Order: sequence, then C-alpha cells, then structure tokens
Amino acid sequence: MAFDPVCNVLLGQSGTGKSSLLDLVAAMFSADFSDLLEDEFDLEYQFSEGEVRARFAIRHEHRPAAGREARPVLFARVEISFGSAAPPLTFVVDEAARVIRVDAEVGVNVPLSDGPPVGTCLWSHLFSGLSGWIDVAHPRRELLAQVVLVLCPDAEARRFDESLEFYSLLRQLDIGLVRGADGRVRIEGSPLGQALAERVSEFAAERWDEDKYVLDERQLPFLGQLASLLDFETAAAVLDFTRLPGEEGVETRKSGRQAFHFTHRAGWSLPDRHLSYGQKRTLSFLYYLDCVEHVAIADELVNGLPHPWLPYCLEALSPRQVFLTSPNPILLDALSFESSEQVRSQLVLCRWEDAGQMRWEKPPPELAEDFLASHRAGFQQLGELLLDKGLG
Repeated sequence: MAFDPVCNVLLGQSGTGKSSLLDLVAAMFSADFSDLLEDEFDLEYQFSEGEVRARFAIRHEHRPAAGREARPVLFARVEISFGSAAPPLTFVVDEAARVIRVDAEVGVNVPLSDGPPVGTCLWSHLFSGLSGWIDVAHPRRELLAQVVLVLCPDAEARRFDESLEFYSLLRQLDIGLVRGADGRVRIEGSPLGQALAERVSEFAAERWDEDKYVLDERQLPFLGQLASLLDFETAAAVLDFTRLPGEEGVETRKSGRQAFHFTHRAGWSLPDRHLSYGQKRTLSFLYYLDCVEHVAIADELVNGLPHPWLPYCLEALSPRQVFLTSPNPILLDALSFESSEQVRSQLVLCRWEDAGQMRWEKPPPELAEDFLASHRAGFQQLGELLLDKGLG
C-alpha cells in the first residue's frame, strides 16, 4: 500500500487497527520498534526521496538457543538505490550473529555493540554501520546526506494520542542537563525533539546558575501561536531544576516537572492545570508539532478539540507528511478533496476480515466516488455514508 505524501486519513470502526497502524508508521519512520517487540513480525516497507529509495525488510522472531530458552532476535536488511547517481548500498543488521554488514563497492563488517535490543534502537545500529562504512569508503558528502535521510526519516516520530497522554508526558518532563569543562550543555533523557533540545541547551548555557528556567516563544515558538489561539497575551513554560553531584569538571542538573503559565491582556494569569480539556489537547498538540519535523501522526485529532481551532491545527501540520484518524466526520469535512483519485490516495480503510485478520486498504473506485459526492453535499450526508459503509 502506497501512502499519500501529503495527507493520509484512516477510517474504520473502533477496534479495527487504526491506532495500531499509526504506531507501525511511527516505528517505521523512527526505526524504533520498541512497542512491537513482544510479538514476532515480518515487515517490509520503502521510503523514497527523489531518486533515492530505501527498501526495509525487518524480521523479529524468537530463535532457540542451545541449552537456553528461545530468545528474541531481530534481522534487518536495508537496500538503498540511488538511480543513476551511484551504485546501490545494502545494510544487514543481524542480532543473532552480532554483526552489521555494509555491502557496496567498498564493503565493511561492523561488530554489533552491546546494549538494549536492536529493535529498540535500530536507527543507532544503522548509523553505526554507516560510520564504519564512511571510514573505508569515503563517500561524497551529498550522497551521505541522502543515505541519512532515507535510513531514518524522522527519529522523533511518535503517535500523538487520542486523549491527554502527551500532555501528561509534558507535565512530568524528565530532563537532565550536563555541562562539561568546556562550558557546553547537553540534554539527556529528553522526550523533546532535536530542535527543541538544542534551543533549551543554548538557553541553559546562558543561565546555568539559575534553578528555574522560564521559556517563551523565542525558545519554544509554538507558545506564541498557542497564546494567540487561546486568547492570551503571553504563554511561558517553566522548568525547575535540582543540582546533582557529578564527576570532576562536570555539573549535572535534573528536572522532573514542567508547567505552563498564561497571562491575559487584562493582567490575570492562569496555570495550565486550570485549562479546559480542549485547551490542554491544543497545548500538547502544538508542542508535539514542534517536536516532529517530517511526519505528524495524530490519533483522533478532533477529540476534545474546539471546532473553531481545527482549521488552524490542520494548517499547522504542513509541510509534514500527515497520518490522521477520526471516527468523526468533522475532520473529513474540514479537509479538501478535489477528485476521486485524491480520495483514493488519501483514505485508508481499516476492517476485520472473516479470517480474524486486520485489513488496511485503499477505497475502491466506486466508494471513492460516493465519498466525494457525500463530501460535497455536506457534513450530515458524509456521516451517513461512513455509518452505512461500516467506517464510522
């Protein structure tokens, strides 16, 4: 199944695997299969960027070991083709053999490092193999940039949940700040996206002697947008840090709490714990978008979101590749569909088959035509069509 490069909307009744497919998409983009490792799976998928294509074959199985219980191992094969620009490049990550093989005009074998299961951080092992290959092959800089982009399109990819799970994560933000002898500050254990982590690191380096950091829209750009949307004059994030003992020449701090404060133009202020459900959803969604660069994966986005804010949130998704779900026709009514071909490209139907398997597929031409006609007719008729087809 080929996903639309702009927008993909998953339709289906509750329990038909919409959230499961979103989790799978997030795992593919981030090359992190942590949430799937309790089960065996065999997965194939492809990314493309211009003429560059990367084909992934990921297999996770419980393999018997001599005198011991069967242990889970992961095998990954990634084939990268560059069109006419360069010969193909293949990565093979074999957890059982503890090796990463890179096959090209100049090949290399890199020992698999010890640590957590490969499936929890496949991207780091792929880049370990890439580093070993660079040392012997010395590829062109532009070629290397293309390889990095298709190996792991978005390491920060994750599913934005249908309730307030992401909001709770923000409130209990577990951030470690470490300043070395050179004065540079790095972040450890942060769920922030890379861009946000870099901004907070720079801010901390300037104010290292302070125990409380107040971040505004200069460090977290989404705060300005959020304040405007919620009809406040300003919004700020507050991080409290505790100093911890560290090695000689190294200073360490830890934060376990993040709060947000809003100031109204009339002068009164409001902490985020007093926001409504919809306001908390909006806060966490805009924060989420600041964490992900290339792909946005949102489960039941309209759930609790005030309807007048929906068009703004949908516009804020651009230019990322988008994956959405909603049993509510309000989301579909807010999207634009110009042709039945666009409908077929952007919709994914989720169902259960009689054999007990989930099936994800594009709508057939007749259903795409019916959908387009109902969409043009209005919200109520679209809702009736989804119910009639068992998709709402």
